[in-house]
Amino acid sequence: MKKEKFDEYDRIKVISEIEKHFHVKLSTIGDSKKYLKDNTGKKYIILGGYGNWHGIPKEIIKIEEENSCNDSILIIAKKDRQNIDIYEGRLRPLIERKKQLTSTDKQYEFDIIVQGSKLRIQQIKDEFTLKILGKIFCPEKNKIFHNKYKELFCKIEALSSEDKNKLVNKLLEEF
Repeated sequence: MKKEKFDEYDRIKVISEIEKHFHVKLSTIGDSKKYLKDNTGKKYIILGGYGNWHGIPKEIIKIEEENSCNDSILIIAKKDRQNIDIYEGRLRPLIERKKQLTSTDKQYEFDIIVQGSKLRIQQIKDEFTLKILGKIFCPEKNKIFHNKYKELFCKIEALSSEDKNKLVNKLLEEF
């Protein structure tokens, strides 16, 4: 059986949901797909995963520790077979408690626990929670469409920038 995972298609759906919720347009910061900012400069750290294990890159934590602004938003998207639940909270409390997390060479790792409409991090012993922002339903009947869309998306992502532009221009000619 193929192992389920949080993929680029899921990330796009989550980002779209966040943009709708906050009425913003998000763009990546640097090369990281997990580190984004909106048109006002507010930063969003979007972590997605299948199941209860998640990780946050140390590079992002280091940048945010040096940042005097404390309003960056932490988004955790938890995927299961049918849904993606999206939780939001402030990043700063997680940074202040990073020593309670498991540390590897590249990231801090943790397990999440869902309690009603809140999410908490198992390794953090005090009252640090994120609240539910939304839910993306992924019903089984859309699985064929999802798989075809994902296949197409992966093929487009593999193209060079020049080939992507050619494809877009060709499609625009057709319409």
